[in-house]
Amino acid sequence: MRFGKAGDAELSFVPAGRTLDDQPADNDPMIVHVDTGGGQFDHHHSADTTLSAAELVRRELAPDNESLRRLVDQVTRIDHAEAYPGRQPVFFNINDLISGYNALYPNRPHHVAQAMLPNLDAWYEHEARQIRLERAFSRRLEFDTRWGLGIAMQSDDGGSSRLAYSHGAVLYAYRAS
Repeated sequence: MRFGKAGDAELSFVPAGRTLDDQPADNDPMIVHVDTGGGQFDHHHSADTTLSAAELVRRELAPDNESLRRLVDQVTRIDHAEAYPGRQPVFFNINDLISGYNALYPNRPHHVAQAMLPNLDAWYEHEARQIRLERAFSRRLEFDTRWGLGIAMQSDDGGSSRLAYSHGAVLYAYRAS
């Protein structure tokens, strides 16, 4: 809905594995089945753990969108229980948020979907901002201090102490562009 030409699409929900009105998936170009019915956006027919319905849709609608690729990569890893290999997540993930909404509104999937859209928009913006910060950080200034590595950067998006400290900085400064 956000990246294709379906911004005003109507959402309909069907039981898992089914299709709208039990018609074959991909039979009607005006009806797009996602993650059900065995159509082009259903990943259940593949054992490929790099695929999810979100990834199949992303490849079709926004293959060059790096922010969306990062977001969908996490969704895919969560979908295949690979987001936190060998350990429990420190904090809840997007599926936990969706699960919470579904618990609050068990018979209102449209309400859950509408509640989630701003969360997904915020996540997308976070990924876009992170990419901009990484680009700004690649132009960083490194310098020696008596305490160790110093890093300075300039960015319109604020600074990223996380990036600086993960690169070994003991002193970090940034300036807004």
